[in-house]
Amino acid sequence: MSALGLRASHRHGRHAADRGMSTADPIEQLWSFVAAAGNADAVVFDTETTGIGDDARIIEIGALLIGDDAPIYEYDQLIQPPTRLPAGITELTGITESDLADQPDAGFVIPQFLTAIRPLLLIGHNVSFDIRMLNVEGGLLGCREVSNDFLDTMTMSRRMFPNAPSCSLQEVMRLLDINEIEEHRAISDARQTWQCLQQLKHMKDPVVLSDDEVEESRRRHAMTKRRRTNAYMRSSYPKQPGHHSGQHQT
Repeated sequence: MSALGLRASHRHGRHAADRGMSTADPIEQLWSFVAAAGNADAVVFDTETTGIGDDARIIEIGALLIGDDAPIYEYDQLIQPPTRLPAGITELTGITESDLADQPDAGFVIPQFLTAIRPLLLIGHNVSFDIRMLNVEGGLLGCREVSNDFLDTMTMSRRMFPNAPSCSLQEVMRLLDINEIEEHRAISDARQTWQCLQQLKHMKDPVVLSDDEVEESRRRHAMTKRRRTNAYMRSSYPKQPGHHSGQHQT
């Protein structure tokens, strides 16, 4: 159980096994999420995808349901895409094709997930991307478009750190002295987004970084951007026959 005091938690796939956590039945977990959403006011969520292009598909959804300004339920589900998983995405997220092999497809997860979150405020970091991905998957399944109100912690971060070279989730955590590493996994990113929101909403005035802080932030951002760009570039190319994704490289 996380330090957030959630009433339920769940992870799937390789990361669950690595951390000694048991997996749960996807049907039971999804219905539990739908039921819990009835007691929520908002949802902090994140998606992991096969890339960022027009043909990208969701491979993981992580969500924290929020009620009375506190997390009340945690949901994480891997999704088997209809395409092969690019090697670059495996390098970025640690998710492998074998992790996805026995997972449900979007047709099982997305309609019920969208139904559950329709009354809720959507919270995320660069949340417009995640909303777009939900609409891509939902559109293919004939679901109504997501049009919820939303709150974007990236936008908040740009307002509170106006001269920061980057407001990526990792860099915002550094600016807020949150000593964690962005894992590029949906549920951990959702938790970290919630942590950032708690600090951002209590900041009274914007913080202007010094020249040295700006330069340090710029160097960190350049390194992070190279790694992410390389992963997405590799995701643009199909794997060669017989190639299998390796473990996540750091």
